[in-house]
Amino acid sequence: MSSCFLLAFWLDLLGFVLALLLLLGGWLWFEGRRRSVTSSDSAPDPFSAVNITRTFIAAMPNLTRELNLEVATSRQVEFFERTDHQSILWGWLSLGTNVARLRAPITYRYHLRLADPWRLEVQDKHLIVHAPVLRASLPPAIHTDELEVQTERGWCRSAPDDLLRQLHREVTPLISQWAENEQHLGLVRETARLQVAEFVRRWLEGETRWGPRHFVAITVRLGGEALPPPQPTRSLFLVP
Repeated sequence: MSSCFLLAFWLDLLGFVLALLLLLGGWLWFEGRRRSVTSSDSAPDPFSAVNITRTFIAAMPNLTRELNLEVATSRQVEFFERTDHQSILWGWLSLGTNVARLRAPITYRYHLRLADPWRLEVQDKHLIVHAPVLRASLPPAIHTDELEVQTERGWCRSAPDDLLRQLHREVTPLISQWAENEQHLGLVRETARLQVAEFVRRWLEGETRWGPRHFVAITVRLGGEALPPPQPTRSLFLVP
């Protein structure tokens, strides 16, 4: 009986010692990880993508109070036309065609959402800016003071007033669609790229760690672009 008691005692003691060693080992591992993280945070690489992006995003409220960064406008003269033809006697006798036409200057505006993801990185003294997607500010502005209207009445038709009112209603949805097509975006893409580069340059001027003297150029890549731009967007004066 005494032998069994001693065996149980030693087994319990061994289990206690093993548990204590496991707890001690876990504590030492945790302390090592904590000190490693603390050490890396205390001296981050100032030119790391994470660090420079985080600092840029934190500075945005000081650069602008707007939620969107307007980067380009484009004024285009657009033409709109709608026709209505009527006939009787199964098409044998034409009653004529009514036509309504509008000619209006339209200002398209484009912006980037500051709340959308941004990423900055450094490559050989080039600051690469991965900006958000270029978006149209909707609806575009119609210059009603310069609006030109033209109508034509078929020989046996009433005045095309209804047709003209219908055309007026269609203008805003149409230009809102056009504002976001590739043709209109292509007209302002390079202007937008330059404006983003200027926005980033102004931020650099207030940063002692990453002032413009640390970089030779800024390259802006807008969201959704399959390929980077072939040339830097903006060159910077490099101070020796």
